[in-house]
Amino acid sequence: MLAAGLRLALGLAAGRVELPPLMAAGVYLVSYACVLYGIYANRRLPGLPVLGAGVFLNALVIFANDARMPISTQVLERLGYAGEGIAVSYTHQLLRPDARLPYLADVLTLYPMLNSVFSIGDVLIAAGLFWVIYATMTRTS
Repeated sequence: MLAAGLRLALGLAAGRVELPPLMAAGVYLVSYACVLYGIYANRRLPGLPVLGAGVFLNALVIFANDARMPISTQVLERLGYAGEGIAVSYTHQLLRPDARLPYLADVLTLYPMLNSVFSIGDVLIAAGLFWVIYATMTRTS
């Protein structure tokens, strides 16, 4: 719950409150630490290791790139976005040529089926979450 609250606060603050980049990065780091701890504490649940791998990959690319997830400009343009608003986000930035681990960034899309951009980590998170829900709903004990 703490992780969700911190991420919500960062999202609401973007463009309204001027946070020093180091403070925004610290809030993001604490948020990811909470999520990873929760996953670790429940690692025996089916699917959580996959979900955890996705969270780890997202955290890896985020913290390799100044604590913000790079997002592909080309994919945004294909989806009809001009990229406005990304610059004031505390959680995302446009993918630059000097970005680290660009293949782990938000560079994937299922356009036109899904009007969104996502990463390999997001795919693992979704698969792990699906697995956890399925395993919980079909448990027979």
